[in-house]
Order: sequence, then C-alpha cells, then structure tokens
Amino acid sequence: MSEIYHRSVQCDAGAGFNLLLCISMLGVSADVAAAKEFKAAMIAEIENSDFNPYVIDGCKAQAGTEGYELEVQSYTYGGQSDRRIAGINLYYRYRIPLLGSRSSG
Repeated sequence: MSEIYHRSVQCDAGAGFNLLLCISMLGVSADVAAAKEFKAAMIAEIENSDFNPYVIDGCKAQAGTEGYELEVQSYTYGGQSDRRIAGINLYYRYRIPLLGSRSSG
C-alpha cells in the first residue's frame, strides 16, 4: 500500500512541475508576441516617415526604453537615392523563471 501512495505522490509532483513549466512558457509567449507587435509598429513608423533618420533615431530610443534593442540598416537600390529599403532587427531578452534560463530573440 505505501508503495502505491509513494508513486502517486511522485506523479503529482511531476504533473505540478509540468504545469508550472507550461505557465512559464505562456509568459515567454506573451513576451515574444509583445516584441513582434512592437517591431511591426516600428516598421510602420519608419516606412511612414520615408526612412527619416530622426524618426529612426527616435524609434531606437523608444526601443531602448521598452527594454529592446532596435537595429536599422538603410539601403538604396537601383542606383537611385529615392528608392530606399531597410533591414530591421529587434533584439530582446526573455527568461523562463522556473528554469532560471535566459535567452534573447
């Protein structure tokens, strides 16, 4: 009888750990979704400004206050300076508290 009880407690503890891990991962998913939304807003703002360098600097500063790092690389193509595109990367950190793990995206 005590062996059956012991195994039941181990299963419950494992299930509890899995539940906490899933909850932690939901928090990470929310952080990633917020970062993607922020990046989309910055892309729209930069495009709407026609790649104005002051707006780009403002977006970088705003990213810094939000805990992100925004990297913008402007390019011209076709030999014409009025044809501009940009490569935009957003760097951010996320962590899984339960595992003590940190990473960046």
